[in-house]
Amino acid sequence: MSATAPANTTAPDIVHWALAGAVLCIFAAACGDTPAAAHEPCEGVSCSGQGVCLVRDGAERCVCNPGYIEVSGPDCVPGGDSDVDSDTDSDSDSDTDSDSDSDSDTDSDSDSDTDTDSDSDSDTDTDSDTDSDSDSDGTFVDPESGLMWAVEVRDGLSAEDSAQACDDLALAGFEDWRLAGIAELRSLVRGCDSTQTGGLCPVGDECLSAGCFADPCYGCAVGRGPGPGGCYLPDELGGSCLGAWSSSGVSGNLYLSWALNFESAYIGTNIKTDPGAAFCVREP
Repeated sequence: MSATAPANTTAPDIVHWALAGAVLCIFAAACGDTPAAAHEPCEGVSCSGQGVCLVRDGAERCVCNPGYIEVSGPDCVPGGDSDVDSDTDSDSDSDTDSDSDSDSDTDSDSDSDTDTDSDSDSDTDTDSDTDSDSDSDGTFVDPESGLMWAVEVRDGLSAEDSAQACDDLALAGFEDWRLAGIAELRSLVRGCDSTQTGGLCPVGDECLSAGCFADPCYGCAVGRGPGPGGCYLPDELGGSCLGAWSSSGVSGNLYLSWALNFESAYIGTNIKTDPGAAFCVREP
């Protein structure tokens, strides 16, 4: 999937997809160790003011507004609804990992040592299993944000299908799962200061327009994160550095949503029909 690194917006508030051309790696695995340099492959292509230019498979294309279709040039002319291919990958993978880890550690250490030692061994091990009991019921509660995440992440879904997959999820006795917003995805970033929560990248719940993209949003070196496989993720969710869809659309734009690539902790925008991963979250 090609990534969008927004600049100044044109057309329906869509940026040119220029900073990343066709390969800024939101969902692509093979990128260099350092972020790609900006260039302008779509410069001068206006799409008649009825769409936005982007580069796909090395060619300039126009994604046209509803009621317009793309013609060679590229350009947008009045015609049918430009319904950008809806990737309905409805792989309903319902892996209900019901391994009920009933760790009833009844440490009945009745040490009547009146030594006011109050044997605080009442397993003050506040291990409340919030940080690694992810195998027992298929969930992981992030100690940094307090959010509960589904450990199993589905990949290869469009933004719309990702949201639907989370809405339909029933896991660990809960049915109020939803697709994470971009700020919630940032709370999962580990080891990349610029894009983790509080980092210099401006994109978040309060800043979702294309113009919110800035250099710090490029993230960090590919595959150098502290998690398994070099992911910029907690151990419990690592192992597969996926490009994750968020539920945060680009303000004023029908075609793009914000996404986060955990291979480089890069934050950018992508066409909603491109395939990505669904990270499902809920508030405990």
